[in-house]
Amino acid sequence: SAPACESERLRPSPRGGLGSTQGLPPPYSRMLPFKVALVLATFHQQGCASTDFLVTTAPPAAQDWPLVLSGQLSEVLGSERWQKTESMWEAAAEAMEPIVKSLSTSPHGTLSASSARYLLHRLFLQRHGWVLRGAAPDGGSWLPSSTVLGVGAHLPPRVRDLLETNLGRNGEYTPREVFLLSETIETLVHIEAEERLNAVYAVLGKDTQGQLDDKAATLVTDVYLQSVFMGQNISELSRQQAENNAREFSWQFPYWPQVRQSVDEARQQYAPGLRSFDFPVMVRILEGIDEHLAHHLDESNCQEMKSILVQMQERSGSGRVKLQDFYKSVVDGRAWQFSDSVDYLRQSGMLDEYDASQPHLIIANYLYMHGDCLRVSSFYDLCCMNPCEGFMSHLERHIQAPHATPEEIVRIVSGLPASSVPANGTLAPALVKKLEDVARHNGGVVPLHGRLFAQWMHFVYPLECPYPHVSGTTKLMSNDEWYEERGAEPTFNESQMVQYMESLHVEVAGGDAQDWGRESDTHLAMWSDEEELMDIMADGHASLALPELVPRPQPRGVSLGLRVYALLAVLVLWAAFMWSSVRHRSVSLGAIRGTEPGATGSKSAMISI
Repeated sequence: SAPACESERLRPSPRGGLGSTQGLPPPYSRMLPFKVALVLATFHQQGCASTDFLVTTAPPAAQDWPLVLSGQLSEVLGSERWQKTESMWEAAAEAMEPIVKSLSTSPHGTLSASSARYLLHRLFLQRHGWVLRGAAPDGGSWLPSSTVLGVGAHLPPRVRDLLETNLGRNGEYTPREVFLLSETIETLVHIEAEERLNAVYAVLGKDTQGQLDDKAATLVTDVYLQSVFMGQNISELSRQQAENNAREFSWQFPYWPQVRQSVDEARQQYAPGLRSFDFPVMVRILEGIDEHLAHHLDESNCQEMKSILVQMQERSGSGRVKLQDFYKSVVDGRAWQFSDSVDYLRQSGMLDEYDASQPHLIIANYLYMHGDCLRVSSFYDLCCMNPCEGFMSHLERHIQAPHATPEEIVRIVSGLPASSVPANGTLAPALVKKLEDVARHNGGVVPLHGRLFAQWMHFVYPLECPYPHVSGTTKLMSNDEWYEERGAEPTFNESQMVQYMESLHVEVAGGDAQDWGRESDTHLAMWSDEEELMDIMADGHASLALPELVPRPQPRGVSLGLRVYALLAVLVLWAAFMWSSVRHRSVSLGAIRGTEPGATGSKSAMISI
C-alpha cells in the first residue's frame, strides 16, 4: 500500500472566526455574515492536450529529472492519488499554453521565478477559481519572498524539501516544473479533503467501509461544508455539536441555496441515480464541490456586493463610490457586508484619495483585491473572482507574445464586452493616447505584464480591473492578520460609521472639497507613470530593469537626476572594483531610464491584476 502522506491540519487563527478553535467571538467578514459566525462561536469553545510548449531546449540529462521527482512525489503522496491528479492535469495542460507564450522566457524556454509564480497563480484561478496561498502577492512584487514560488510555507515538510531541492535550479523554472508543482498542490488538496471527510465520518459515527443512505449522505455533506466555511477542526466536536452547527449554518448562511446547488451538481456528475453512497463516492462528490464552489459563491455574495456598489457609483462608469455612501448603505440597512474601517481600506489600496476631503472607494479593488477571503483550506482561499483575469486570458490567446503594439491591443480590447463597457465600442481618445504613451516608454510595444498596462486596463474597465498600486505601497491582510498585528478590529461599528460621515460633512462645509463630479477633474486622475515589469528574462524591453539594484520608487516630486544618482550609488557599492566602468556607463543608463519629460522608471515587479 502507498505510504501515508504528511499533510498539515488547518492552523487555528490567533482569534475567533474563520479558522478558529480558540473560542473567541469571530470577527466581521464581508464573505460571512456576523450572525452566522456568532451563532456558531459558542461551539468553538469545544473545538473548532497539446503539451509541446512544456518541452524546453535544455540538455536531455536535465530533462530527465522531472520524471524522477514525479516518482518521488508519488511515493510520498500515494501513487493512486498522484496518478489521479496527473490524469486531471493532463486534460488541463492546454490551458497553460497561451499564458506561457505571453511570458518572457530565456533562450532555453525557462521562466524567471516571478513569471513562474504568476503562472502558478493564474493556473489555479483559471482552473478552479482558487487563490493559492503564497502564490499571489499581497501588495508586493511577483518575486517570491519564500521558497517554492512562495507556497513552501504551506506544504508538508517532506514535500517542501523535495521541491526545494529539485525545482528552480539556477533560479529558472521550466513550464513543466510549474505544472508538476500544480499537480502536487492539487494532490495535497484532495488529501486534505479526504482527511476532513474521515473526521466527519468519525464524529458522526459513520463507518468508512459502509454505505450511507440519502439522508445520512446529506448530513455528512452539510457538516463537511460547514466545517470548511467556518474553518473548524471537526475532530474536536461532539456529534451533537457538529449536527447543531450544520443546522444553524444552513438556516443562517444567506447563500446556502447556491452552495446546495454545487452539491446537487456534484452528485449528478459523480453519483447519478445512486441511492446509497460508499466512502470513495463521497470523496468524489466532495472534491467536485470543492472544485466548483468558488464559482457559486461568486455568483451569489460577490455579485450582490457588486450590484449594490454599482448602484452607488459617483457617476456611471466611474468605478468609484463615495466613502460616506459606502457606510450609509450599512447604516440604512441596505447592505451588511460593508464595514471595513478607513485605515484598513487605505492600507489595502481600496481608496481613491485624489480629493482627500472626499475619499472614494475603488469598486474593483474592493471586490477583487481584498484580503478578507474565505480561508477554506490550508492551500487556497475563496475570493470574489476577478473578471479581469478573463480579459487577460483573451488577450493572451490572441497575442501569444509578451508584448503587443497599441494598435493590436486596441483592436482586441474594443471587442471585449464588460458590464462597464459595451462590446465593439470605441475607446476614448485619451485612453488610446495613454496606451501609446505606455508603448513609447517601452520601446514601441506594450508589455502585457507590466503595471502601466494593468493601470490602462483599469481605466478602460473600471468595474472589472483593479487599479494596480506601485508594489510595496499597499498590503493585503485578512481580518485576523490585521487584528494580530494591530490589536484592533479592521472594521467600523455603526456609531463609528456615523461619526466618520459627520466628520466629512464638516470638511465639505469648510469648503475644502473639490467638485468630484466634473469629469475634467477626475478622468485618469490616479494615473501614475511608474512602470513595473514582471521580470527581466528574454525580453529586450524588460531587460532594462535591474531588480537587485534598482531602489524603491521615490515620491513623484523626486527628480530623475536624483533617481539616477541613487542607482549609481548602489552600483558603486555592488561593484567597487569596477568603479571606473560603472561611472562610464552611468550616462547611458540614465538615458535608458529616460531623460525626456514623462519618462518612466522600470522595476522587475508587478502587482496582481
